[in-house]
Amino acid sequence: MSTEPSSRKPPAPFASPSLADVLGLIEVERGSAPRRRQDQASAIRTLARALGRRPAEIPADPSYLRNRISETTAVMAGLAPRRWKNILSLARSALREAGLSKVPARNTTPLSASWADLLRHLNDISLRTRLSRLARWCSQKGIEPAAVDDSLVADFRRDLDGALVENPRTIERSTRTAWNRASSRCPTWPKLRLTVPPYATWYSLPWSALPPSLKRDVDACLDRLSGKDLLADLDIRPLKPSSLNGLEYDLRQLASAVVLRGHDPARLRSLADLVDLETAKEGLRFFLERSGNKPTARIHDLAYSLRTVAKYWVMVKPGHLEELTAICRRLSPGRHGMTEKNRALLRQFDSERNVASLITLPQRILAEVRRKKTQTAAEAVFVQIALAVELLIMVPIRIGNLVALNLDRHFIHTGSRGGPMVRLSIPAREVKNATNIEAELPRPTVALLDVYLKTYRPLLLNASSPWLFPGWNGRHKARNALADQITRVIARKTGLRVNPHLFRHIAAKLYLDRNPGAYGLIRLIHGHKSVETTTQYYCGTETPAAMRHFDEHILQLRERAAASTVGPFARGGR
Repeated sequence: MSTEPSSRKPPAPFASPSLADVLGLIEVERGSAPRRRQDQASAIRTLARALGRRPAEIPADPSYLRNRISETTAVMAGLAPRRWKNILSLARSALREAGLSKVPARNTTPLSASWADLLRHLNDISLRTRLSRLARWCSQKGIEPAAVDDSLVADFRRDLDGALVENPRTIERSTRTAWNRASSRCPTWPKLRLTVPPYATWYSLPWSALPPSLKRDVDACLDRLSGKDLLADLDIRPLKPSSLNGLEYDLRQLASAVVLRGHDPARLRSLADLVDLETAKEGLRFFLERSGNKPTARIHDLAYSLRTVAKYWVMVKPGHLEELTAICRRLSPGRHGMTEKNRALLRQFDSERNVASLITLPQRILAEVRRKKTQTAAEAVFVQIALAVELLIMVPIRIGNLVALNLDRHFIHTGSRGGPMVRLSIPAREVKNATNIEAELPRPTVALLDVYLKTYRPLLLNASSPWLFPGWNGRHKARNALADQITRVIARKTGLRVNPHLFRHIAAKLYLDRNPGAYGLIRLIHGHKSVETTTQYYCGTETPAAMRHFDEHILQLRERAAASTVGPFARGGR
């Protein structure tokens, strides 16, 4: 019999390991402190509950777990963000000790003498942090710093892919970038430079790589579709600037795809050449190859752009247009209405606690800022985000309309006996679906708006500005900047994953949960042209609430039935 301690023996391999197998190993392992083993076991069980399955049903595969965890937030798991972070850290350590993850802990695995000495000479703490995981991985494997090259970092990436860590690709790229910076800044660092892979493969050629006549034709097409010429016979609703920009991008991508498929760019002299059936198919095949020959929403959009240009600009013959229409049908991904990603995000609001956390956030932010002794631009930005969230809750408009709110044009102030009233009015020409937005702001919203305008907005101004959310050089704040700030503040304050556009879906869900089937009101709020569009998007989102209403009705009937009888056979039964 071997006298080797159990902690020194390598873990027995599992044929098909599950989290239950990891739990079993934790229970028999005696190499670590009992409290740590208890914490790891608790973390594994909590993780299983968060994923909605028993430990025995969940593969202990780090890649599988990483994908499932990416779809789950702390609040969806019913945990505080810090507790959720600890759960994941303990789960990683348990998988590592079970031999199911090859990446060592970044902060606890000991460094070899050579790596410790090398990092000691690196004065930049940020670079040391970004390189520590690679250093500990190499130390564990007995690899010296001088042996690091592209192939070794590729091995490191493969181990990251098989570990329960977030964003392996980002970690790899950050590691390579940090290595190169250390090589240029630290005299003792190895001078080999690593190849830094791009985040994405760029395949859109610039217009300068395509015939100038094609670009002129595209510009003329966009000008017509914009509806600038009021006398033009345009049998399509004029496109908004954002739609025109998207169409231009689609056409450039399609032309680039044709060239990258090996065709001479000189063939693409005009849009008539691009919408030619064989040429159009060549461009679309490029994207199908990238998707594994599976239709996607993006490929369908590209095909639809070709059809739009063919019908309203090139004005192809009916047979040609029918062929393009058939292509659009074949490339349809079969998805209608809300995406699965948004449906998953909406499930956060099955919890009344999460609903309360979001809808009270603006007032909580304002109260928190007001408690501070000094009011600076940083505090003003928080109140600005609070107002943006308040407006999205009360008037769920699109982020493009939100960021472009103009104090002179979009806000109408009137007085009343109960106090000042403010109406938000956005004309149809500025709205994506060409529908006027008219909304009287509730008094709490008006109060927050008033505080922001009088106390905090002046702290953000460097010159006179008509914009509710002022930016630099007399313009309003950039759309992406405001959207990112809203998303980050909500995540920081509530733990919820909410982007600005999701507020439109949240509004529908919250109302439909209380009023299942009331699509007519949601149609008016969202400005949909028909109730069919609203139904297509939101049918099913209120199903859990509808089932609760139904169950409550059945339970009430059951209670009445029980109250009206003495027993199950009170009327003649034995």
